[in-house]
Amino acid sequence: MFHKDIYYLDNCTVDQARELLREHGELLIGDGMSAFGFGGQESGDEVMVEKYNLVTLWAKRPVKWKPLLEELGLPEQEHLVTAGETFDRDHPGQCRTVTVDGMTVYDLPERLKDRGLYFAERRKVD
Repeated sequence: MFHKDIYYLDNCTVDQARELLREHGELLIGDGMSAFGFGGQESGDEVMVEKYNLVTLWAKRPVKWKPLLEELGLPEQEHLVTAGETFDRDHPGQCRTVTVDGMTVYDLPERLKDRGLYFAERRKVD
């Protein structure tokens, strides 16, 4: 049985989110199998980076996110080719742990604990 561990960092400001991405974005994005996101209680907006670096945005006014996403190298796409469309029986793909500066994504919960990151739940994955 597979699972995924869910961690939260409550009351994270935009500046704190940017700092986290500056410090650990290369690892989080480079890993490709981890998922992370940011959400706003007041706006209801959420940005989620899922497996294979698929970015999903939920917002009442998504156009306001366009400049930031383009700055991050994530321009809007009419048709997005995802990893799932490139895998088949003859080309199954590979999964490996990425290390940046001696750290993996599995080191981040302990590393970010002092900033308030905490374990919330373990979810079963089919």
